[in-house]
Amino acid sequence: MYLKRALTLNVMALIFALGFLNDRAEAATIAANDWWLQTDSLGGLRQSTVNDQMFYAVSQSNVWNPGDTYVAPTGYRLATTAEGLAAVGGSGLPEFTYYYQGGWSGYLWEGLARYYFRFSDSNVTLKAKHAGNHDSAPLFTTGDVNNFAGMVLIAEAATVPVPAALPLLMLALGGLGFAARRRKAA
Repeated sequence: MYLKRALTLNVMALIFALGFLNDRAEAATIAANDWWLQTDSLGGLRQSTVNDQMFYAVSQSNVWNPGDTYVAPTGYRLATTAEGLAAVGGSGLPEFTYYYQGGWSGYLWEGLARYYFRFSDSNVTLKAKHAGNHDSAPLFTTGDVNNFAGMVLIAEAATVPVPAALPLLMLALGGLGFAARRRKAA
């Protein structure tokens, strides 16, 4: 049974990939402001309950073009399927990924049904986070391009710039330590 299901999924992925290659000529890079919908009460960005760094960003359209490259909003990057797999199965709160969240009426927001949050490599893996599953539930496998909910994001770690005077301070402290050591040895 498992082997038959795995074979079916592999055949489905192959068919999907061949279609993806044919559509590659029409691929586009879509800036965050051109795909990200920020009109719900969460600003179109819901933090995961199982991973503080993972977020679900809502799409303006509910049709996913697997050939397109979606650009993440500033401060985020698109999550990979591997990162999504690592985040699920935890003991997070039993909240839905986005179903009835942020003012949505079930799967509906602004008159469109939205089910699947995609990963940066969903065009290959066919994996998605289902809006109606609990946040800790396993990923969903589908080649459906309709009912697109948006993208799964990872918050980038904020980089703290080193103050220009810090290396000078470290050099001065080292010099003081060396001078104290020489004085003690004498």
